[in-house]
Amino acid sequence: MGNCTNIILPLIVMRGCFDQMRRTAIIAWVLTLLVSAGAQAAPPVEAFGKLEDFSHVEISPTGKYLAAVRWADGAANLTIYNLAPGPGEEPVKALSLDFSDNVEEKIRFVRWLNEERVGVAVSFEHERWDQDTLETRLMSITADLSDVRQIPKLPKNRSSFVAQLQDRVLDFLPDDPDHILMEFDRNGLGQELNVYRVNVNDGTMEGVAFGNETVVGYIADREGQVRFKYAVQEVNNQVFKRALFYRSGDDKGWTLFQEIGKDENFDPRIAGFTNDPSVLYVLRLSEEGYDDLYTYNLTTRLYGNKVFGVEGIDVGSLVSDNYTRRVLGVSYAVDYTKIAYFDGQIASLQEAVDGVLRGTQNLIVGWDRSRTRFVIFATGPQHPGTYYIFDATTNNLSKLFDRYAYEFQPQDLTPVEPITYQARDGVTIPGYLTRRGGNGPMPMVVMPHGGPNARDFLGYEYFAQFLASRGYAVLQPNFRGSTGYGAAFEEAGFGEWGLLMQDDVTDGVRAMIDRGIADPERICIFGWSYGGYAALMGAIKTPELYKCVVSGAPVTDLRRILQENSKYKFAGLDQTNVGKYWKDAGKLRDTSPINNADLIQVPVLLIHGDKDLSVDVGHSKRMYNKLKGNGQDNKLVILEGGNHHLALEHNRVRALKELESFLKKNL
Repeated sequence: MGNCTNIILPLIVMRGCFDQMRRTAIIAWVLTLLVSAGAQAAPPVEAFGKLEDFSHVEISPTGKYLAAVRWADGAANLTIYNLAPGPGEEPVKALSLDFSDNVEEKIRFVRWLNEERVGVAVSFEHERWDQDTLETRLMSITADLSDVRQIPKLPKNRSSFVAQLQDRVLDFLPDDPDHILMEFDRNGLGQELNVYRVNVNDGTMEGVAFGNETVVGYIADREGQVRFKYAVQEVNNQVFKRALFYRSGDDKGWTLFQEIGKDENFDPRIAGFTNDPSVLYVLRLSEEGYDDLYTYNLTTRLYGNKVFGVEGIDVGSLVSDNYTRRVLGVSYAVDYTKIAYFDGQIASLQEAVDGVLRGTQNLIVGWDRSRTRFVIFATGPQHPGTYYIFDATTNNLSKLFDRYAYEFQPQDLTPVEPITYQARDGVTIPGYLTRRGGNGPMPMVVMPHGGPNARDFLGYEYFAQFLASRGYAVLQPNFRGSTGYGAAFEEAGFGEWGLLMQDDVTDGVRAMIDRGIADPERICIFGWSYGGYAALMGAIKTPELYKCVVSGAPVTDLRRILQENSKYKFAGLDQTNVGKYWKDAGKLRDTSPINNADLIQVPVLLIHGDKDLSVDVGHSKRMYNKLKGNGQDNKLVILEGGNHHLALEHNRVRALKELESFLKKNL
């Protein structure tokens, strides 16, 4: 029987010598008990699949009211909290947003238009000229919820067409409480994008700036004067050139400021205006290739001083005061979004809040005009999110509500670790690893993000946390093509679908195997959107790595997606990222999963919403049909009423359940 060995396990101590079969059986029995106990303790699927119970929290200009969207009884409700109710005033009022169920119509933003009216922007799916479209509208609602109206108000004698996008607010005009500036295609034909001054009380409007079918957007200065407009000219869906036009004020004519080719970047790239209307804040590439913040003089056409920069990190966007328009700081992303405040009061408050709320990322998301009340949002990888209010007069920080109703316990959620690894060409790739304790090899799910021009952050991610709660390690690589790591890093991914970007994902998996983190016999690849494409390509290019594939809302035919998108305006911009429809035809065919389905020899789970406007459900249906001959137990799940972003709660829960069942069976 060999040497006698003491085997010590939790719950039971076995002394003496056993034959190998009996010993193995007892160990397996104990481990089964432990795994079963762990599974019972894990939060239910529904906890991870919930929509936000509270979102879009906004404080009114005087600080008297707090607006929030609350998800209750299967519907979105605009809820107004009176923070200082007078005699006879109700402390809380709620209005069911029956023009939005957060699915067919989704809340885009909430913003106080003045002290008595709050704006709620929604989007919904529609159809124009036999083409699917995403439409947006802006509602103006009184604080007592008694009056709900759409703005702008369209004239009675208008044509039968209405603008597709009706929520593009250029400036909220804080010094003019009755008006906002909106970018609006008044004839609804996509032939002209103009700027109008819109009355938030009755929706009437007057023209301020006028464009044509090439104009895609405007920039206003801090006085509400429309100073710049962007234009794109294209021929046969190929981007031909882009232009930036300038004027010194609303009553002045436009002049060409800069014109660039399709693959060039504007220089300067405008971030916003300073106090001086002749001086801009602009983004400029450093010698190392990262965005830094500078000033730029419109009169001399010269760059000024460098305002802010972080070595090895792109500067993000300006953070401004909603009421004074003064720039207070600038955002940038390390593992999560940080803000460098130039304003002493806000900087001091941030430091104080961070001292009290430890272990979370604490964002100051809003304040009233007098800076008396501040809304704070605290979140982190193991903290889905909590809203607080800080009263500067009493120096009191009070909890408002949790982002999600389910109360996760500390042991329910898993730590997330920032990691790096080397790609095969020596480039350092950043990413995140979510795993429970233990050093031994674990079953792992690699989860490339969507976009692909996006990135993962160190934060709460419900898919990753769900998988970790079920015992899987989760790798989220920020492969080349991801944003925030410099222009060269992002542009290295252009035209590299299934190629360099895929190799970066592969190299991450191999790094986790080499480090003893991932069990090489139990690895699955799972992604959504571009990540779904990458999941399929992983099984095609490196079949030895993966035991299964889960592909959500994937692009499966690159030429087809370019063709489908060509029906829409400025579709040529897609070809910078994906590739040229004709010039790269061979490469696009070779890197399309639909043309390589015979190379996939592991089970595939495809999940797709039947109302997906970003990637048509036909991509998954055709892929499933192509996979039928590979002899594997493949599955296609069509989510009824589902869009590209799993906006329906029951669809989100179903996707998680399907994912759990599939992984349990195949890993």
